[in-house]
Amino acid sequence: MKLCIFPSDPIEDIVRKGEVKPGYLNPENIFDEIYIINPSHNKVEIDLIQKMAGTAKIIIHPIGKINLINLLKEKKSILNLVKIVAPDVIRSYNPLIQGYLAAYCSNKLKIPFYLSLHADYKNEIELEYKRSNQKMKYLKLLLTRMITEKKSITSADVVTCAYRSLIPYAKKSGAKRIEVVYNRVDLQQFNKNVKPAMKLEKPIILNVGNFRKIKNQECLIHAIKELDVFLVFIGRGEMLEEMRTLVKKLNIEKKVIFIEAVEHSKIQNYYASALIHAMPIKGSGIPIPALEGLASGCITVMAEPNREKDESIDAFVTYVKNDPQSFRSAFLEILDHIDKYKNKTLAAKEVLLKISSEEMEKKESGIYQSLIKTSKKGF
Repeated sequence: MKLCIFPSDPIEDIVRKGEVKPGYLNPENIFDEIYIINPSHNKVEIDLIQKMAGTAKIIIHPIGKINLINLLKEKKSILNLVKIVAPDVIRSYNPLIQGYLAAYCSNKLKIPFYLSLHADYKNEIELEYKRSNQKMKYLKLLLTRMITEKKSITSADVVTCAYRSLIPYAKKSGAKRIEVVYNRVDLQQFNKNVKPAMKLEKPIILNVGNFRKIKNQECLIHAIKELDVFLVFIGRGEMLEEMRTLVKKLNIEKKVIFIEAVEHSKIQNYYASALIHAMPIKGSGIPIPALEGLASGCITVMAEPNREKDESIDAFVTYVKNDPQSFRSAFLEILDHIDKYKNKTLAAKEVLLKISSEEMEKKESGIYQSLIKTSKKGF
């Protein structure tokens, strides 16, 4: 069996960010060969990503960056490439350029197309750019989305949502078949028995994720200014230097620690070091770090989501208003009643088992198998 993937990011970026996750591309090893249409010309050593494909052979086809300017020119050569590969399923992880190309190849070659949604591009990312006055990024995404999004989603044989609140977005965009497949969290890797990577003399509040305006990390910096804790950030991103400057301005360099990258195979040891995992993100989703933090036994504090609280883990998260004072108050309450909040976190285990990496892998494998059975591949 062959799978052809249009990844959202160049493979070398996934390696650089330490996001190489075992079996991520090949649930239950159902594919023998995985062809990656890499949006880059940079060479990537297969050994660096092999574990993402399990037992499958990986073949990388570098095509360079594709955008609206060269999309029409390049799509026929990409179609010919996919025709030679002759995959059983085509996969994309976004409904923009990569989703459009996957849909184009799927329609032309009659190959099943599996699309996964990890964000609402209009109401989350586009809105983030607009509010933060990033005009060029906003206009670029707006135009790209208007040309590619509907085609990608309506062409997909199945659309999976990384959390329930994306279902209305998928329906409104014309998805034919919708499933919820949560981001995978390996409970063998993330659990309360892991050895801590850091041992500090004060409680650690952790935030994992790249620095972006929508993630609102400055809220945490202001919140802990007068608290007797350490704040540890793990991530890079466009706002990193601005956050470093803010920490220096507030004269709290001794209590804020920046770690730019940690390999995914070691990140669990940092969750194990923290009492609290905090995410003042402006959005509606359930980010992977929130699930990883809960699984690791961290008391999880997040900003109130702009959705109904209908996700299975909502009962085990402490939600607060998205401002420094509210996060500060929550931290103080937790520090005064640690056992109470720890018990709340531990109670999440049964729910986490239902959406564990193993369960989600089975579900994703089943989706692939259902697509393969109905394939009308035509060459």
